[in-house]
Amino acid sequence: MLANFVIRVHDPVEATAIAANGVVREADGTMTAWVTTDRHRFTQRIIKIGLRTDDRVQVLDGLQRGELAVADGAVFLSNMLQAPPTD
Repeated sequence: MLANFVIRVHDPVEATAIAANGVVREADGTMTAWVTTDRHRFTQRIIKIGLRTDDRVQVLDGLQRGELAVADGAVFLSNMLQAPPTD
């Protein structure tokens, strides 16, 4: 016999979440995300993460509901900051 079941530890909680590819672990261990207001300029923001489900990461602090965050390629934006300038 096989059975499927769910163990509920506590009631579900609504939370802000972003795509896992939008979260970058920096060299010092902090987690960051890139946000934008106009889709042309981006700002790096330190975030505190919680649970990870499938391809989403819960954001406990650092982002507000409704803000636009990079969903894919955030690590490339971070790497561009550390790249040496070119001519």
